[in-house]
Amino acid sequence: MRRAFLLIMLGIFLANCMGAAARQILTVIEENTGREATGAIAYATGGLQATYCNTSPRTMTITTEVHVAQWLRIFITQTQWNWYVRKPGTYYTNCISLTIQSNGAVGVQFSGFDNLQADAEVVNPVIETWYGWSPDEAGPAGVNFCGWYAAPELNEKTFIYEDSLELHQGITYKLWNRIKVVDCNSPATYRNTGTISFILLNQKEWIDPETGDFQGEATQRG
Repeated sequence: MRRAFLLIMLGIFLANCMGAAARQILTVIEENTGREATGAIAYATGGLQATYCNTSPRTMTITTEVHVAQWLRIFITQTQWNWYVRKPGTYYTNCISLTIQSNGAVGVQFSGFDNLQADAEVVNPVIETWYGWSPDEAGPAGVNFCGWYAAPELNEKTFIYEDSLELHQGITYKLWNRIKVVDCNSPATYRNTGTISFILLNQKEWIDPETGDFQGEATQRG
């Protein structure tokens, strides 16, 4: 009996020494689909626990640990304004809505924005352009409008949305575009294409920033 007890204790000791860092990969099911999940992986860790004695009560500790990555959802209703201008003037419109939703702080940066440039040789090849946003339809006529940003100035701006309940639920803006067509703008098509980058400011190191897939520690089978 004593020999059996010693063998059990030795087995426990060896298992904890050799397998403390080992991890058993588990099958994770997405409840909504009933299929194997792609958005989460799980392992059983912590090493073997066993007792062989007459004491009561006997206790074992069980720990559940969840590591959550930052995610970002972006929804935009359209990606282009197409103006048809019959006479010179300064005009603005909204047309486009943008929703940003994330569980962590997000940085927004702009690149490539500029005044519109003509696609041909003309007297005045530039149409001055501005952008702005508001959480409502009032836009420039309301109190919540951000103000007009000249297109080239956007490239120097970084806007930070801090972690908040509002951001978790989703923040929606109406995007506004303003143009100034002058007498010297000849008949032509004037165009500019810029890029908006959304940066996850609290992403975990076990997420590949380029693919969004698991990497490093989270993929080690152990």
